[in-house]
Amino acid sequence: MKASQLDTICLAANTVSGKDFDFIIDSIRYWKFNRLVYATAEESPQELLNLVNSSKVAMSANGVLFDNRAFRTHITLVRKAGFHFLPESLCYLDIPILLPVREWILVKSEQVSDRSVYTPIGRWLLTSTQR
Repeated sequence: MKASQLDTICLAANTVSGKDFDFIIDSIRYWKFNRLVYATAEESPQELLNLVNSSKVAMSANGVLFDNRAFRTHITLVRKAGFHFLPESLCYLDIPILLPVREWILVKSEQVSDRSVYTPIGRWLLTSTQR
């Protein structure tokens, strides 16, 4: 990525707004196609979906192409999992894990020596909903 593209993305990110929320992880699953084991929520918090939409709008308004694939709420736990026999739904958690989300981070992802390297680029606070 060119420095000018990154600058444009950061300028667009400065216009993104959203409210804080709690992300409740209630299951561990497997994507056979992507070979990922991941944690997810049965329902995506509306605040998260609004944040994704605000990001799309901001990027589009600044001429940044945005991935148009459907957004899937998840936290990757294992990449390149070789368990082709695993069921799509591994388990539902008896006690869900609550993650308070109070900020969002722009991260640059690069492939280096056949592995992913993630570099934080910027960090923005979400508006408090004062729970």
